[in-house]
Amino acid sequence: MSAIELRGAGIALTGLRESDVPRITEYCSDPVFEQFMSTPWPYTTADAAWFVREYAPAGWRDGSELTWAVRQEGAGPLLGTVSLRPARGDIGFWLGAPHRGQGIMSAAVGVVPTRTGEITECWHAVITRAGAAPAGTDDDSTVTQRQLPWPA
Repeated sequence: MSAIELRGAGIALTGLRESDVPRITEYCSDPVFEQFMSTPWPYTTADAAWFVREYAPAGWRDGSELTWAVRQEGAGPLLGTVSLRPARGDIGFWLGAPHRGQGIMSAAVGVVPTRTGEITECWHAVITRAGAAPAGTDDDSTVTQRQLPWPA
C-alpha cells in the first residue's frame, strides 16, 4: 500500500517525495532534534534519503507505520511529518522550526484520527522555539507530554 492523501483544516497529508529530502535534512539538523527526537545525529542527506526511499515506504507496505508529509497545500513544500502507528495506537510527528507555533501540527494530527479511526490516544511532545509544548500552543516552555483523548 502507498500513502493515502488526507486533507482537512487547510492541511494536506501526502506521501513523502524525493524533493522533500533537502528540507527533511535541513529540519532534522536542528539541534533540538538531537535532544528530543530519536533521529540519527548529526542528521545527513543520506539519512533523509533513506527515510523517504526505504523507511516510510516499508511502513506503508507492512502497515506498521503510516508516514505522511505535512503540507499546507498538496503540492506545497514539506513542513514536517506525521506518522500513525496502528499497533501501538499512537502518532509521532515533527515540524520544521519556521512552522512551529502556528497550529499547523494540531490541524495535521486532527486529520489522522478522524480519517482512520485507529487512534484511541496520542502521546506527544512538540518542539517549539525554546523547548516543547502541547500541539497548538505558542508556549515557549520546557518539554511536556500530554495525553489527548480520541473517541474510540
